[in-house]
Amino acid sequence: MCCCRINQWVGRQHSGILKVFSGYQSDKFGKKMFFVFGGCFISCLAKLLFPFVKTWSALEYLVPIERTDI
Repeated sequence: MCCCRINQWVGRQHSGILKVFSGYQSDKFGKKMFFVFGGCFISCLAKLLFPFVKTWSALEYLVPIERTDI
């Protein structure tokens, strides 16, 4: 149970940091659609890998990547 909560916390922190960074970059370049599409694309690719995860350590790296949906 604790490992699941840590994974969720790491995923949320990673997502929050990326939202700030990508928001700054999209304001700087004036192109929001590129960052939205990129975040959704990376998230979809990570979701495709979930069925192949066999260990908690692999899931630990995959969940923050999946949470990059901006």
